[in-house]
Amino acid sequence: MNHSASYTFYSTEEDADCASNSQSRTCTDGTLDGSGTYQYASCSAPPAACTGDEVDGDCWFYGASGASCSTTCAAQGLIYDPATTTANSGTQCPVVMNALGAPGTSAVNMAPCPGGLGCLYYNGPNTRGYCSNPATTAGATYPGVSRACACSAPDPNSCTLDGQTVSNGDSATFYSAGLNGNCASISQTRTCTNGTLDGSSTYQYSTCSATCTGDDAIASGGHCWYPGPPEYSCDFACAVEGLAYSSATENYAGSGGSSSQCNSVLTAVGTPGFNITDSSQCSVGVGCYFNTDSGQRGYCATPTTTSDATTTAAFRMCACQQ
Repeated sequence: MNHSASYTFYSTEEDADCASNSQSRTCTDGTLDGSGTYQYASCSAPPAACTGDEVDGDCWFYGASGASCSTTCAAQGLIYDPATTTANSGTQCPVVMNALGAPGTSAVNMAPCPGGLGCLYYNGPNTRGYCSNPATTAGATYPGVSRACACSAPDPNSCTLDGQTVSNGDSATFYSAGLNGNCASISQTRTCTNGTLDGSSTYQYSTCSATCTGDDAIASGGHCWYPGPPEYSCDFACAVEGLAYSSATENYAGSGGSSSQCNSVLTAVGTPGFNITDSSQCSVGVGCYFNTDSGQRGYCATPTTTSDATTTAAFRMCACQQ
């Protein structure tokens, strides 16, 4: 630590409430003030007991048909665990599926898959399978597919923003937009302390690129947009491009943004019409959309725009991380 710099230290390395065991200590001429009891640079919550099916020390859940692993884990009050990728083989996928009680016996390689689905059961042909390509992701979905998902308890002292989790005491770079010719100029390093990120909330996006990926991408409002056809969630629309969902879907053109910004995205995409005139899809959090039945543009201020919402009559406007 530099002279006059301060840092949060802890009296224990593991506790359910690290904040109550913390103290900010300042370095002055080579000496830290405060109590020597607070001697640890980090603290995390103890691991929670598995409420699903445990395989090789990881906690697994069998997802509902068409659900992403992000959604499956969130329903349990948990977060996606990268251990999900360990079941992505013809050897381990059956082991996990047997523990979950899924139908079938062996698993076939279904690559290339429409998104990083990993280990799965496909209800259409009643087949177990796994996807060696593309890489397994938290948000991948496909109609009729139930995914095997590893989930874990979130550290109450960590920080999550735009799909990126920052451990307590660590720092990460965030951006004020997802698309910019000079991403460094719109970046800020933000540090997580006891569940709160410092810095400005303007810097809310975890990735930034100078260009959009794929022929279907449309640049608008500092983000890259991909129209998701009817029955596509934005998780799936991004996954088929090999990308991850961006919270700009909600924060810019969805419930956390505005109808005018939604309209700008729809204009950039080239949908018919000039103004927002439809709200018929607002029973679910689809955000900004084009209704293929009515031929009208639509915007849902409520309910909250989500990555996994789907509808049978609308193209969703989906922002994806680059």
